This record gives sequence, structure tokens and C-alpha cells, in this order.
Amino acid sequence: TTKGFTISLAGIADFGDTGYKILRLAETNTVSDSLRVKLLRVGPTGVTETVYGYGTLMGYTESNEVSSIVSWECSITGYGPYQLDLANNVAA
Repeated sequence: TTKGFTISLAGIADFGDTGYKILRLAETNTVSDSLRVKLLRVGPTGVTETVYGYGTLMGYTESNEVSSIVSWECSITGYGPYQLDLANNVAA
């Protein structure tokens, strides 16, 4: 099935954090909402299920809390079916 989704995200990071830099790069280059990011949800410990899909970063805002710390928030919106990857951990 094809469905739309919106996922809200928020966090606190150091300006030097690699994840923060990648988030900023993706948000800056979204250009007319045409750049999609891959999102991934891994099942809990002991579960081999991974669900992923693609979306666009929307409504990105950030504020400088302390000299090198920034808080940020945005949402990912997208549509289409989620993909499901089940790893087979059965011993041969």
C-alpha cells in the first residue's frame, strides 16, 4: 500500500558532531523538496527486523544553546510503502 507519513525529529548536538553536519548538509541541499533522505528503524534487541523508507526534511530550525551546542528540530515527510528487510540469523 502507498501511504503518506510525517515523523517529527528533535535533538541536541555539538557543532562538530558528524551526524549534525550530515543533517545540516541534507537540509541545506533539499532544494525544492527534491532531495530525499533514507530513514531507518531497527527492531528492538533480539529482533532482526529493519524498516526503512525515504522522505524530505521539512521545517528545520535550530538554536544555539551554548557556545558549541545546538538544539534542532525538523520533520521528515514522505509517501510510499515502507520497505522491510528481515535478516536470516538461522545457523546452518
